[in-house]
Amino acid sequence: MAQRPAGSGAARVLARVAAERGVAPGAGPAVATHADAARAVLLGAADAAVVIEPVAEAFGLPFHPLCEERFELLVRRDQRGHPGVVRVLDALAAAPFGREVAALGAYALDGLGGPRAAA
Repeated sequence: MAQRPAGSGAARVLARVAAERGVAPGAGPAVATHADAARAVLLGAADAAVVIEPVAEAFGLPFHPLCEERFELLVRRDQRGHPGVVRVLDALAAAPFGREVAALGAYALDGLGGPRAAA
């Protein structure tokens, strides 16, 4: 199993899934990125790796989802009107961005750009 840096999202996913299934995550070459991990599998240095779907597809490797992850962009209330923040949020909510992300095939944009109540 290709080993991602401790603390990385891929390393946390691997540790969590291995623990849930009662298996040891195994050992393998240390790799820094999703692409490095896929390359290790492609070249036979590792039997498996935790990568995102677009990377597996780009390397022609089969993809078996282990979990879904949610990502959020948080903006301080006093910065919501900042021109840079407004531009980023407008770009995220724009149709062209949505089409590009949808073309990747691995991401859902449900609720993208919508405000959330403060916790």
